[in-house]
Amino acid sequence: MPKTVELIGPSGVGKSSLYFALQKRWRVNDDWAIYHDFKYKRKKWSPEGILLKLQSMAFAVSNTDYIWDEGKISDQKKAFANRHPEFVETFLDLIHEHAKVGFNGEDKRFQVIFFMFKSIERINRVMEDFSDDRVCLIDEGLVSRLMHLNSPSFSKKDVERYISTMPLPDAIIYLNTEADEILKRIDKREKTSTIHSGLTDSEIIESTKNTQELIDFSLSKLEKSGVEVLRLNAKKQVKSLAAETIGFFEQIYRQGR
Repeated sequence: MPKTVELIGPSGVGKSSLYFALQKRWRVNDDWAIYHDFKYKRKKWSPEGILLKLQSMAFAVSNTDYIWDEGKISDQKKAFANRHPEFVETFLDLIHEHAKVGFNGEDKRFQVIFFMFKSIERINRVMEDFSDDRVCLIDEGLVSRLMHLNSPSFSKKDVERYISTMPLPDAIIYLNTEADEILKRIDKREKTSTIHSGLTDSEIIESTKNTQELIDFSLSKLEKSGVEVLRLNAKKQVKSLAAETIGFFEQIYRQGR
């Protein structure tokens, strides 16, 4: 069975940059893989391959079932709910209690549910592959969804409710740095994330610090439950961060042998 590692950190800290750096360094025979290379085989480009790609794109446009297979998505949700009924009940309760009013004052219940189902689908796809014992990095797992649940009314007690029923990953990589530095990175982006939508710079800093406090509290609980945590300083170069992460993957893989 695969070993799951979740990549977490405040929005804007550089998780995607690290994820893509790892994807570039990954090779087929490695004992680890990021989620996309764990589930989908890479294909070499060729004239025939490009033609097939164009044909599949045309098919996708003409066939909505190809784009959104509700049956498969529904099956994933049902399978997860059957395995973790208490967690499903808990996160639905938390959404109802705390997602009506986010930090920008907007109702974010639909948004949180959407992202939660995305995480559930990814975790299910990985855990269903019983024959694969590699380490798999999931960049949008269940711990990261605490950031979406977080709101002015969300408390540490709610975090404990969430974690106590959640199916735990084998390990976590926590990428973090100062809130001011994260704001600088956010300002350089062309696209605003859903978490920061409608917030001023001072509100983003306040929200980031709140998220960091929430994550620190969450990790203290998870470590007591036996989840290993690698803390990375986001100020380091991505190349260095990728090397540290791969070393951590190899450690987790050896422990599972």
